Amino acid sequence: MEVSVFAGMTAMTFFMVSLIMNKCMPKSDPKFPFYHNARCSENEYSPMATLFFNTEGGTIRSLLSKAVTLNIYETMAFIMAWSLLFFTTYGVQVPSGVFLPGIIIGLAVGQAYGNIWVTIFPT
Repeated sequence: MEVSVFAGMTAMTFFMVSLIMNKCMPKSDPKFPFYHNARCSENEYSPMATLFFNTEGGTIRSLLSKAVTLNIYETMAFIMAWSLLFFTTYGVQVPSGVFLPGIIIGLAVGQAYGNIWVTIFPT
């Protein structure tokens, strides 16, 4: 029962955040394999769908690449959603990973930190 509730909560969180913050941007790297169009046209992608609907490895690659651009609001929404689910998963009695979600949250926090510094000190 606990697993079903958590799976439904995860799916609903990922879908709702990516739907609410849906923004279509042109694909900057045609060879980048992790873009998700979601509700965008052929040559566009949704940054939030790209982060939420990839595997954990694809999400890490997306956060590390320059192909996916996020503003501070999208980054903060991503951090809040992943942190909420990470803290919930940690207390669930189901074998789940801690290492990759920790890396993903750390990458997103680093991206938010970088966005804040670029906003404060533009070049």
